[in-house]
Amino acid sequence: MDQIMAATKIKDIGISTAIGDRQHQEGRYIVCKPGALSHTDYALFAVCDGHAGATASDHISQHLPRHIDIGLNDASFDKSPEEVIQDAIRAEDDALRDLGCLSTGSTLALALVDTKKNVLTTADLGDSHILLGQIERDGTHKTNRISRLSEAQKPHDREERHRIQRAGGVINHGTAVDAHDRWGGRGA
Repeated sequence: MDQIMAATKIKDIGISTAIGDRQHQEGRYIVCKPGALSHTDYALFAVCDGHAGATASDHISQHLPRHIDIGLNDASFDKSPEEVIQDAIRAEDDALRDLGCLSTGSTLALALVDTKKNVLTTADLGDSHILLGQIERDGTHKTNRISRLSEAQKPHDREERHRIQRAGGVINHGTAVDAHDRWGGRGA
């Protein structure tokens, strides 16, 4: 996760989706403008790119904002935005596991903006990216600048593969895997 200074004024929000060659849209997004969360100084933006169906991305888009909101308002702890995001992602991961979402999943690219403190905190899982667009003014000239704030987490990258394996993860080199594929035809 990275923290950088951000503008306090959110001037515009744009959303676009593309279904690609799939039969159904599996991606979802989250837009919580300042005032939408109970901690009114925060804005939350996220993209959830589902795979093997939209079950996980649907659930994440519907429930992750509540987990973030709870973390921001938990008076018993003075948590950093990074800790709030990590706890929210863990809570959502646990909820998806409890629902039995084992063969579907989602990437996540998230930006949490504290408009009062002028802080942008980002987090990403998988190969969804976060880009920041800024307008810089120098006298009469205006320059648009785009910065990439995230790196893809792809298992074919050596470092990422080792990180996954050290954490006890398994890398499948195919598409969605059912219990028969996963357990050698013996089922779960």
